[in-house]
Amino acid sequence: MGETDKYLDAFRSTLPVLIDKEMTKVRKQQRGLILMVCVLLGTNLLLLGGAIWVLTVPKTEVPAIAATPVENTPEAEEETAVFTRETLIMPAAPAPIEPAETAGTTDADPLTTAAERAAELAVQRSRAEERVRQADAVAQVQEKNGSPIPDYILTEKGMTLRSLARRYYGNEVFWVCIYDRNMEILSSPNILPLGIRLKLPRPADYGIDAGDPSSLQRARKLGQSLNNIE
Repeated sequence: MGETDKYLDAFRSTLPVLIDKEMTKVRKQQRGLILMVCVLLGTNLLLLGGAIWVLTVPKTEVPAIAATPVENTPEAEEETAVFTRETLIMPAAPAPIEPAETAGTTDADPLTTAAERAAELAVQRSRAEERVRQADAVAQVQEKNGSPIPDYILTEKGMTLRSLARRYYGNEVFWVCIYDRNMEILSSPNILPLGIRLKLPRPADYGIDAGDPSSLQRARKLGQSLNNIE
């Protein structure tokens, strides 16, 4: 009985401590739940207030801005027209912008329509400027040479098909045209013997035009096919 009394006394002394700890945990959980409920209520109140403000504030109308049509003046045409020895590059003049009251549908936003048209004109102008730069490069090469492309040329030390294409046609990708014209005397496009009579093809025969992206693409594809054969 003595030991049992000891255990009972120890249990009675520790029971209040355990109860206090559990009650403390319960109070902390209650405070956390109350804080979470307060945060949720505050957030809902803010959202409700924002919705009421959006619905009650009067809407302001954006004034329609009529786009000014672009006129095809002689000065604008002179900026985009480029003359070379072999081709005449005339980039298409941009179409005039329609007034806001007639362009598109009646529901279209005038500001959006004007912005889209301005973006299209910027793309067209960028392409025209690129054609002008390429044509100028070809013209400079031809002007530097000072004479038209000869029918034949004697190969010298340091010459390659790429250097000849760059000199006479304005881009080294046209080496494949020279090689194709002289396949009967050239065993490989990478070897150019000295002192041979090399034929230079006419640009019209192979569609050579350094200012035309499609011409460059055709030459690259032909060169890749020849390299794969080699």
